[in-house]
Amino acid sequence: MTTKHAWSTQHVPPRLRVEFWRTVSQSARTPVTPHVPVPHAFQARLAAQGLGDLALNHVRVDTAHDVEHTLRDVACTGMPCLLVDMYLAGQGHVAQAGSDMLSRLGEPFVLDDRRTYRLDHAAPVSLLALVVPRAAIDLPAATWERVAARRLPRGPALQILARQMRVIGTWPQALSPREAAPLADLLAGTVQAVLQSAADDDSPAARRERSLLRRHVQRFIARHYGDPGLGPMAAAHDLGLPVRLLHACLAREGTGFGAELLAYRLERAHGLLRGAPLGSRTLHDVAYRCGFASVAQFAQAFRQRFGLSPRRLLRAEWARLLAYECVAEGPVHVA
Repeated sequence: MTTKHAWSTQHVPPRLRVEFWRTVSQSARTPVTPHVPVPHAFQARLAAQGLGDLALNHVRVDTAHDVEHTLRDVACTGMPCLLVDMYLAGQGHVAQAGSDMLSRLGEPFVLDDRRTYRLDHAAPVSLLALVVPRAAIDLPAATWERVAARRLPRGPALQILARQMRVIGTWPQALSPREAAPLADLLAGTVQAVLQSAADDDSPAARRERSLLRRHVQRFIARHYGDPGLGPMAAAHDLGLPVRLLHACLAREGTGFGAELLAYRLERAHGLLRGAPLGSRTLHDVAYRCGFASVAQFAQAFRQRFGLSPRRLLRAEWARLLAYECVAEGPVHVA
């Protein structure tokens, strides 16, 4: 599914809003039973972005309320899923399976939709809820119990996941199938990296294995960086890995395939511009050789990375070479 749907209680009669919201939560694959102190004042909106088997919901509720994932709701969940929630505004008291915590702004946490849970809100909130099928995460069943409604390690993988959720969850348009498929793999891989961080002891052997994988990815990029269509699928196939595992391993290192590819392309482009003989290079040549789709895309990324435009660097390099040639020729003597 790659559609985008939106629901609001704004035009629903006040006496029907709570039940309407319960129906909406089922349609968005996060079934809950709302508990609202003042039902007639209840105002809420939900935008759901489909990402293949995954879904990312943006929920905004303007009044105090609680929601409970009851046994009745558990029966409506369909395929077993993990819920990765992150508050953008406000705070929730989270409870599941004997664990409870207060949410932190902008910090994801995990719930298991096969068990009951409760989220209590004393004030208005805005949050993102990522729905990930358990089949997309290659981890032992015992891991879910250790991470549900608990603090997750504040490592690079968690920060990457938070940024990914924020960008995709607030994207204004529906994503095309071509866009959604790699994003679903990316999100699932990052979720797996976060859960692995919470579940294992991060032994030296595991760190060495991830570091070795990153070097393999970098060598693959060095061979193929000029291909404008190069993506993680090709790297995963070359390494004999599932693409989600590739994403997970790189996320544990605080990076991603796209970041590694862009970094290599920019460093290569910088080297080509610095070593360019006078008049021998154009920005189009460099952008094309380094795999960029356009000169504009190349120039923007280059400026963000190095703090100056590639055109300015090229002109400075030519000026330096011209000055060097003038000095090498020595003074001109007129007879």
